[in-house]
Formats: sequence, C-alpha cells, structure tokens
Amino acid sequence: MDDQGRELGWNDEVKNDGDDFILLPKGKYPFLIKNFDRARYDGGDNLPACNMAKVFVEVDGGNLGKTTITHRLYLHSKCEGLICQFFKATGARKHGQSYRMDWGDIKGSTGMCDVIIYKKEDGKEYNNIKKFLDPEKEPQLLNVPAKQQNGFVEGTF
Repeated sequence: MDDQGRELGWNDEVKNDGDDFILLPKGKYPFLIKNFDRARYDGGDNLPACNMAKVFVEVDGGNLGKTTITHRLYLHSKCEGLICQFFKATGARKHGQSYRMDWGDIKGSTGMCDVIIYKKEDGKEYNNIKKFLDPEKEPQLLNVPAKQQNGFVEGTF
C-alpha cells in the first residue's frame, strides 16, 4: 500500500487502529518527497480558485520516528514565494534563479523543513510544515545522511 492510501469499499475489512500516528515536536527536520498529486483548490476568502500540488512529505524525526505530512502548494502568483522556497529546499532552484516548475522530478528529493504543531478547533494536534529551508542560507542544518554508493557511505569508516 502506498503513502496516499486507498478508497475503502462499504464492506471492506479494517484493522489499523491508528496507533502509528507520530506527532513530532516543533523543530527543523530532514524530509523526503514521497509523491505528489495534482489537484484543484476551489478558492476562498484570501485566494481564488487555482491549481494545487498536494505534496506527500516524509519527515524524519530520528529516534521519534518518521511521519508523512501532506503539504499543499497553491499554484497562484500570490504564493510564488512559497513555491520558490519549496524548489530551493529540494535543490532544484538557486536563490534568485528563474525556474520552470518540474513536478515530475520532485519524487525522491530531500532537504530540510521547519515543522510546527497545528491545533485544530476540535483540539486534535497535527504536524504542519511552516517553511522549507534554503540550503544556501542554512547549510549547518544539512545533516541529512549522505547517499550510499556501492555499500560505501561518504563520511563513515
């Protein structure tokens, strides 16, 4: 089963108690883009109807575990800075560079993000991504494990 789940039928068997839910404390964490969906935002008070990317971001909390956050990027000029921030964090775009969004290339991208705790009106708490971090501005945060090549991990003995 993939991270996005699946639609259940009326008579399907269910067994997941939801005990695997992880709420990470506020902080800066490495992430991995698992997947994304193209969607449509119907519009609201602050933003008109527009295309929307639903990005499934796996956030690594180290000993606390991993959690997947669904992050929405609204494809509207009012949100251009947030879109640029996302592509900078994945390494696809440099600061100040013009960039044609390549959604087909984001799966497997890594970087760092600032995670917060969002409290809904019903009192339930969830993680949310406050912002994606620019590796050029915050290089000390890039403690993401090096890519493994032929059994060798750079920086280890």
